[in-house]
Amino acid sequence: MRYLLDTNVFIEAYRRYYQEKIVSSFWEYLKEEEDIFTLQEVKDEIRKGKDKDTLENLVKAVKIFSYDKPLTNQQMLSDYIYKNYSSEQAGKFLNVADYLLVCVAKEYNIVIVTHENFLGKGAKKASIPNICKEFDIDCVDTFEMLKRKDIDLSKYNKD
Repeated sequence: MRYLLDTNVFIEAYRRYYQEKIVSSFWEYLKEEEDIFTLQEVKDEIRKGKDKDTLENLVKAVKIFSYDKPLTNQQMLSDYIYKNYSSEQAGKFLNVADYLLVCVAKEYNIVIVTHENFLGKGAKKASIPNICKEFDIDCVDTFEMLKRKDIDLSKYNKD
């Protein structure tokens, strides 16, 4: 199974539980794994953020998932977002990497990894887990991904 990481996975890891000086093996793991990817749009979001100097360097080696064919589900997803959320919320979702993460995951059958929460049916905000549930896309957080992959981060220590 392949995994596609959202911007907040990198930000949360960097700021909180996988700080490079404490758990550098997490960042080594992301670089070395063949089935972990992100999108260029995610790296672009990181480049615009407040942690960009250090975080951009850590994320640099994470593989970009390249899709060379048109994403056939973009219109369907866009229509769904506009139909089920306010124009403001739809615009927020469709103008960040989240929208493409969902489109790519659906098109290529990839698991999305995010720290967004499922907000329940009828939520006012469009969240990746809510949209994934609607379109039958597997969506997990970092810890579930590591558990599914049965990862021992100690194997990735630089020492």
